[in-house]
Amino acid sequence: MSAPPKIFITGVTGYVGGDTIVALLEKYPAWESSICVLVRNAERGALITTVYQKIRLVYGGLDDAAVLEEEAAKADIILNFADSDHLPSANALVRGTKRHTGGKPVFLIHTSGTGILFWKTINTGTYGDLEPKVYDDWDGIDELTSLPDFAPHRNVEKIILEAGNDDNGPVKTAIVCPPIIYGIGRGPGNRRGKLLYDLAYVTLTSGEGMRVGKGENRQTHIHVHDLSDLYVLLVEQATIGGGNATWGKKGYYLASIGDHAWGEVGKMIANFAYKQGFLASDKVSEFSSEQLAKFLGHSQGTLFFGGNGRENAIRARKLLGFNPSRSSIFDEVPEAVTSEAVKLGLTQKKQTQQ
Repeated sequence: MSAPPKIFITGVTGYVGGDTIVALLEKYPAWESSICVLVRNAERGALITTVYQKIRLVYGGLDDAAVLEEEAAKADIILNFADSDHLPSANALVRGTKRHTGGKPVFLIHTSGTGILFWKTINTGTYGDLEPKVYDDWDGIDELTSLPDFAPHRNVEKIILEAGNDDNGPVKTAIVCPPIIYGIGRGPGNRRGKLLYDLAYVTLTSGEGMRVGKGENRQTHIHVHDLSDLYVLLVEQATIGGGNATWGKKGYYLASIGDHAWGEVGKMIANFAYKQGFLASDKVSEFSSEQLAKFLGHSQGTLFFGGNGRENAIRARKLLGFNPSRSSIFDEVPEAVTSEAVKLGLTQKKQTQQ
């Protein structure tokens, strides 16, 4: 690598984007001055510049299409972490990449999510039931990139895939499809994961463990630090013209270290919370959609905790040497429960020995 690549990043104050920029600049500190990030306002910008004074800020939101297009047109590499379902911003970034001319390619790395695999559960309404289907991104790559149009995230994925469809064209795309993400982030903004911590929150505030249906549905997981390693690997390949990575229609990367049943995790959370004195018992109950919505503040809980998203992440391991090695989601349960209890102001009470 000679001159640092010009990198444009969205979602850098978020959980994954923030952790990735830390991982990237720990390895390549000289790249700081060649990075531009999108931030909504001065308050968000200060989170970045307090840590990284040389990063260039551009102010705007995902609906500021002209800003996104212009910055994508200037960049060698675009990392899109902001919103896997935001069509206008995806279109704007793609328009910017298509303004690149000459022999040098431009790389667009988009973040999706394994919620796209919930499509069958959505179709059948069998939330909490186990489905046998396991996807993979090697032999099953064509299946992954042609899922039904009603699948979550699919509308944006189609835009990214179409943009990189010409193997001989200048636009090279990759989709990273993370599963459930956990662990304490290192970024300048949000450092909290989502679903594991939401489940701990529901358990602590409702007073009992939670499952959707039978709780047998299975999904996959990855530690946020491991996930950031994958983005760094892809950026490295982009800086050498694509390297060993596949792009375009074969540029789809699952990222997981293992799988879990949410019913199993719910039992572990309830058991740990009970032993710490946060609950009166370690009982786990089936929650309705309405109950979950009451505690979560949105209507997607049944899907998030009841959908099936089973997959094997092969491509990054085979091509990039990706080797996720941090703790599993099960190891993270004590931290998730404890951190949510602290936020809620709960006090540990030692259980009476029976």
